[in-house]
Amino acid sequence: MKTEGILHITISVTDVDRAKAFYEDILGFETYHMNPRGTMCFMNAGKDVIVLTSMPGHVSPNPDGLDVHGTLFHHAFIVGHDEYDRVMAHFAANHIPVYVCDEINHSAVPGFRHAYVKDPDGNAIEIAGRIPEEAAP
Repeated sequence: MKTEGILHITISVTDVDRAKAFYEDILGFETYHMNPRGTMCFMNAGKDVIVLTSMPGHVSPNPDGLDVHGTLFHHAFIVGHDEYDRVMAHFAANHIPVYVCDEINHSAVPGFRHAYVKDPDGNAIEIAGRIPEEAAP
């Protein structure tokens, strides 16, 4: 199979409205469609699409905690170098706990600074900020 890309990524949540507010207000994603029952929210994340889907029996795929174990299963979003700093400041201003991996030399994907947050349902989200080539080790 030769794919042309990913149509969307579905993220399980217990409360679509609460999740929608987090993904819009904290992550800056844009809603472009809600299904008529209000159980699915389609959002643009740059050129990509996520779908917040109501799953009353949702269980977080990670253990509690904002650390290497509590963020292993996650969705990663790329931002530019300067945007990464702006996002970290936005998280701090909104009292969003952040697990910053560049402080512990995270190198799973070289060329990026890495930080993780969790949405209201415990889904881990990675923010991967590009490191300019001239600054890369």
